[in-house]
Amino acid sequence: MRKSARRSLLFAPAHHPGLLAKAVAKGADIVCIECEDAVAAHKKAEARAEMISLLSSPSPERDTGYERIVRINALDTEEGQADLQAICTYRLAPDAILLPKIDTAGQLSAVADRLDAAGVRCELMALIETALGLEHVADIATSTDRLSLLLFGGVDLSCELGCEMSWMALLYARQRTIHAAALASLDVLDMPHVNITSLHEVAEEAAKAREIGFTGKAAIHPAQLESIHQAFSPTQQQIQNAQDIITAYNKAEGGAALFDGKLIEKPVQAQAQSVLDKADMLGLI
Repeated sequence: MRKSARRSLLFAPAHHPGLLAKAVAKGADIVCIECEDAVAAHKKAEARAEMISLLSSPSPERDTGYERIVRINALDTEEGQADLQAICTYRLAPDAILLPKIDTAGQLSAVADRLDAAGVRCELMALIETALGLEHVADIATSTDRLSLLLFGGVDLSCELGCEMSWMALLYARQRTIHAAALASLDVLDMPHVNITSLHEVAEEAAKAREIGFTGKAAIHPAQLESIHQAFSPTQQQIQNAQDIITAYNKAEGGAALFDGKLIEKPVQAQAQSVLDKADMLGLI
């Protein structure tokens, strides 16, 4: 499976196939062929046909290090079942299928079984955007080896919870999703910022998301990508600090060490190594 840095995920409506190439050109780590929310009901069949066409054709940009995924409709709808059946029938191979409105672990297990039976090899990603999904998120995160990423869906969730779609109102739900992802060593992405004209707010929210443990953030417009990538990419100072921590830890031969007046133990070393791993993936070192 292709693995990108997964700092960003950008949606591209399936019934406008030209937008997929534009999304790739803008440098999103994950480009999502969108069949759900961005597609009107009367366009679902057209979007599905375009999704089949896109995934049946080789992509000329596949060496650029991005992942091409598809978000199907909800599994409890006719459109969602038709989307999944198309993937199985045509044995399509996106890097992953993003499943919206996941409520239980059993839903993911059932999809994994259908893909196994059809001989389709791809990962799964789950959207946590319902109250029931949030309640069961730890079980969902550990439901199948195919699952590689959780995406926090705060727009739908705030409607169910009856709360504002603000940072503080959704902080508990965000942290619960992060906790579940950590249990299963999954990537976990924050919801997109819905105001595409306020890039300083995108940058602020992305920085807060990284601080509490998100590994990336979704986007609804290419203009948001730069702020997201900056927030989730190590700076040169962070890279240097990580290298110094690793050096100090190695000199201590596995014991506790001091660096810049701070105690360095195994968890600190592991965190520093993760910074270097991401920097290496991004070609920063």
